[in-house]
Formats: sequence, structure tokens, C-alpha cells
Amino acid sequence: MHTVEEVPNNYLKFFLPLGKNIWRCFQELGWEYWIRQSNLIRNGDLVFNLLKGRLNESILTAKDVIDGKLQKPWRIISYTLFPPIAPIRSDAQQGTMKLIFGESVDTTYVVIDDISMETLYLLNCHLEDGLPVDWWLVQPEDELLERRHLKYGFKLRDIQKYVKDLSKAAFRMVDILRDVRNERTPFWSSSVYHCAAVYLSGAINAMLELSNFSTYTALWDGISAKRVYGLPEIWYDFIPNPPFLSTLLLTGRRGFSKRWASWTGNKLYIAHIEDVILNWLKSEVPEVYKIGLVDQWQEGIPLPQQSLISSQILLENFKKTGFFHSKIPGNKITLEGLGITLEEAFDGYYLRVDNHTNPKEKIDFSFVISKGLGRNTRIFQE
Repeated sequence: MHTVEEVPNNYLKFFLPLGKNIWRCFQELGWEYWIRQSNLIRNGDLVFNLLKGRLNESILTAKDVIDGKLQKPWRIISYTLFPPIAPIRSDAQQGTMKLIFGESVDTTYVVIDDISMETLYLLNCHLEDGLPVDWWLVQPEDELLERRHLKYGFKLRDIQKYVKDLSKAAFRMVDILRDVRNERTPFWSSSVYHCAAVYLSGAINAMLELSNFSTYTALWDGISAKRVYGLPEIWYDFIPNPPFLSTLLLTGRRGFSKRWASWTGNKLYIAHIEDVILNWLKSEVPEVYKIGLVDQWQEGIPLPQQSLISSQILLENFKKTGFFHSKIPGNKITLEGLGITLEEAFDGYYLRVDNHTNPKEKIDFSFVISKGLGRNTRIFQE
């Protein structure tokens, strides 16, 4: 069993115990494995394909909802239109994005390598009235990352190396990206600009999360890493923070997550993992596929009530053990309980299970509302 003492003194050393998915992988595989595989991820297309695939499907699903092509959109789960990471009911996509960001906004999702401190990926999206009307992706070798800050001179690729604070670095990124936006689309030059910055480890931890409730709590944990958990840096942040999001953060870990869950009708969604992602994990990092995804199903997916642990309990766990998450008591949702195979496990399951569902209750396939994601959804319950 590997320990965090193996990790050199960088931010990843503090983030590892906070991310239960990457922490589980690290405990079994160690620091040297992490270095090798993070280089593989940084130089490959995993994050690029994940962001591109989920944003494309989210946009196409939103379009079909507006055009009336999808029956019962309240039974169909998609992803937030920006960034495409949080599950949301397809009939709530547009309204939620407008509620959070306003009527006309540019948002850029930035992924930063925890080790080299280089900017790796950019996903930019312009929203009008809550809907994407323009978007583009940048990979590590793109020349746009060579663009320099007009006042300070450092490259977009290297900002985090010089500005050792994620929030301040994100503001400097916005300085550059706003100029890029104004050059490409001057007719949107008066639109608000937001930057959502995340370290690579945070993106990987979220990618491996199967419960939407656990995704929401992980989002709160990452943003609150410094303010609540006392870590030297935050894991990810919105800059500037949309006022609505700032208000939700003040409700605490449980309150924040429950309000985000309202966008899935307060119900549990077990994540759909795209074939391109599964195949890459199986072929390139089979150990991560087993520990990060297969073992989650073997242990069981937690019910919402089990995911909504208070931040105080997580802090107490950390003081006792050195990491934040511990095994959660109570029944879990299992392959055997749902009557599905491992091959079907990552198809995506929207369940009639909420934060009031007793963890002692056994969940079977009769709880499944729909299966799939976006346009490729099969509805079982009206």
C-alpha cells in the first residue's frame, strides 16, 4: 500500500487524499506509476475526447429538445452545456445555464498539469440565452498556448508556473482569452467572460466518478479545498465566480450538492462512460480501469444519502487517517442487485432513488427510470 509521503512537495500531494477515486488508484499503484500515466494522458487524447464527446452530445441533445424531437425530456439525462461534466435533465439544460451564466457569456474550461504546471487543454464555449452557439478546443501542442500576456509577458501555457494561485492565474488567463475572443468574434466583445480552471488530477478524479451526487460533492470539495479543508490551494474554481454559484457554495457541502441534484429531479444518475474512454482505459491503463471503475461497481455505488456526508465528517476522517474519505456504511447499488453485467454497467442509469431513499433499501432494476445518455436513451418508466 502506497502512502502520500512518496509524493514530492507539490499541490498534487495535498489533492490526492481529497479525491477518493484517484486516491484509491494511488494507494495501489504509487507515485512512479502516476508519473508515467500522467505523461501518457498529457500527451494523448483522453481528456480531449472526453470533453469533445460530451459537449457534442450535450449540444445535440439540447437542440433535439428544443425542436421537439425527444419525447419525455425529463426522463433523459445529458450533461451541463458548460462545462460538460455534471449530469443534468435534458429539459433543464438551457434554463440552468442561463440561470448560472446569464444571457450572453464566454466560458473557457482550462486543464492544468499538476506536475509541470503547464496549461494542457482549453475548451471554450459561447452561450447565448443558455445555449452554445460557438465552441472550440485547444490541445497541448496548439500554438494558441504560446500567446503571451500583454502586461506580464508570460505565455498562456506557463501562467501557473509564475502565478502560484489558481484563482489569480485564471484571471490572467481571462486577460489573454478575452483578447482572443474579441479578435475571433468582435460582435461578442461586450459579453461576460468566465474561466473554469482545474488541475489534471481533479479532471481525472471527476471522470472516474460514477454517482452524480458524488460528482456534485466532489465539485464542492475542490472549490472549498483551501477555505474549508485548509489545503494550500484550491483544486478548481470559476473566475469570476457567477453570483448564483457563489450563493450555492455558501449552503455547505450537503446544501450545494442537493441543489445541484435538483437539476436531475433530485434523483441518482449512475454515469454513462463513452466507449472511446473505456477502450482507451482498457488498452492503455488497464489497472486504472479496474481500480477506478470496475472496483467501484464491485464495492457498490453509494445511495445519495451516503454521498451527502458533511465536510466536518471528512475533516474528522482526515485528522484520524490522513485522507478524507472512508468506507460508507449501508447497502450499495450493485450489478447483481440491478441484474446487469459489467459490460452494461457503464451505459448510464437514471434511478428512482433520491436523498430520502433509505440506505437499507435494496435497489433493483424496478428503480430504473431510463438507461443511456442524451439522444440514445431508453425510457422504462413514464
